[in-house]
Amino acid sequence: MKKSSPFSKRWWNAELSQLQSLWSRASNEVHKFGYIHDHPAHAELAQMTWVMADKIRQSKLDHWIDWLENIDARQIYTANKYVVNEPTNFSCDRIPNLKTKVDGVDKIATTNVEKAETLAESIFPPPPLAPSPTPVTGTLIPYLGSNSSPEHASVRLSAS
Repeated sequence: MKKSSPFSKRWWNAELSQLQSLWSRASNEVHKFGYIHDHPAHAELAQMTWVMADKIRQSKLDHWIDWLENIDARQIYTANKYVVNEPTNFSCDRIPNLKTKVDGVDKIATTNVEKAETLAESIFPPPPLAPSPTPVTGTLIPYLGSNSSPEHASVRLSAS
């Protein structure tokens, strides 16, 4: 018997492969008529997407139940680990605790939310305050452009 790859989706089956090819055809059809927003191909693709997602969800659930019913004594601890441990997003767990100073007080960011906020504050500091606009005061002076005659002179404000 051929050993399956550790990276394969063991819950994937022939029905999902057939649905994927139908979804791909619907996606190609939408691509052809993408500029026509009320074309029926858009509704068909949306329907196929929902069907595909529902079948994938059901296939994963069926595979999980089948695996639980057929585990041996050694795998019972693995199943317990899967059920008991809370899921994480491993990207934030690799970031160590961050030490910062807020108003002269040391602060340590330990949770994922605190780490994300600390990194966002350090990477994107608040914008500097804009300088106040200089008030326009001065006298009116006539302005002659390089190619204009004196009768076409405009008036400009001179800032003093």
